[in-house]
Amino acid sequence: MADLNRHSEARGEPRLYAGIALSFGEVMAGSFGSSLYHEYTVIGDPVNLAARIEAYTLRGQVLLSEQTFEAAKEHVEIGAVNEVLVKGKSTPVKLYELKAVTHPRLLAVPSIEIRKSPRILVDFPVVFRRVEDKRIQVERFVGKVNDLGYFGMSADLPMILPTYSEILMSLSPELGSDNPVEVYARVLRARRNRGGYRTNLQFTTIDTPGHKKVKQYVDFVLWGK
Repeated sequence: MADLNRHSEARGEPRLYAGIALSFGEVMAGSFGSSLYHEYTVIGDPVNLAARIEAYTLRGQVLLSEQTFEAAKEHVEIGAVNEVLVKGKSTPVKLYELKAVTHPRLLAVPSIEIRKSPRILVDFPVVFRRVEDKRIQVERFVGKVNDLGYFGMSADLPMILPTYSEILMSLSPELGSDNPVEVYARVLRARRNRGGYRTNLQFTTIDTPGHKKVKQYVDFVLWGK
């Protein structure tokens, strides 16, 4: 992905980021479908869990299920461990951030800096909708943005959102656009603050028209360009 993004950036194309989830367990593999359409695939609970975990990944992040970590713990290095609620599970699921595989050779997960841009203090509303199972929910909520950078923001929201959950944010017309400036973001952390929840968010879509508008706005406030 890093090599791909270097070539894409040189051509003036958007950068792409992929999150990866690993789940361990027994699955059924085979050619499924009908005479009209079929494919060779795998089905089973570990497959479903991997799909759920992938929805919590940040840019370039690799997350392991608890079963995967237990099976490979002697040969991996991990970072943060989080518990989240996923669809289809009645109890919280532990997610282990993979930092490196150490056997049979060292293979490190490239680190993507979360906060590597200037931040500006702002005070304007944001309308957001929750994203669940890749579907944008209908209900809209209103929060307030406190600071803004190229790759994320801090906002006061009326509810506490689960870590790594995703939302679609609309920032217009505060960014000087007649059309909605929409960006997807993922929750990094949240804490109670003055009747709401101070929430740190990382953008999950990069180099889109909405994200470019955010960067232009930050640059304009800082340097007038």
